[in-house]
Amino acid sequence: MFLVRDFDGERIVYYWAQKSDSRLERVSPHCPSIPIAQEWFLQHTRQQYQGTERRKRMQDRRLIKNLHKDVDHMTAHDRRQPHGRRRCDRKIHVRLDLAAKKLAEITLNLSLKDH
Repeated sequence: MFLVRDFDGERIVYYWAQKSDSRLERVSPHCPSIPIAQEWFLQHTRQQYQGTERRKRMQDRRLIKNLHKDVDHMTAHDRRQPHGRRRCDRKIHVRLDLAAKKLAEITLNLSLKDH
């Protein structure tokens, strides 16, 4: 799964998608922001996990601890991997940006109308 940024009518939305049969299949609902999309991903991966959950908190303790550490006091391991080891602990980023293309098309159409 990867994060997609898209333009839906009058707003930018984020959703999780995956490729299936060379087309894009949306997996999550539209989310208004990246933190909300990250929260959905966290809940989704937790529901998909079949084993017994050992974590008591959903927040990544390593990330929280490293945010409060001074850079000089960080170990080499902290610098290489500031986030946790789980997929849901890693910092997410937009992998496919469909909004930029759609907004450019709208801008072009509006500029052509003015002339």
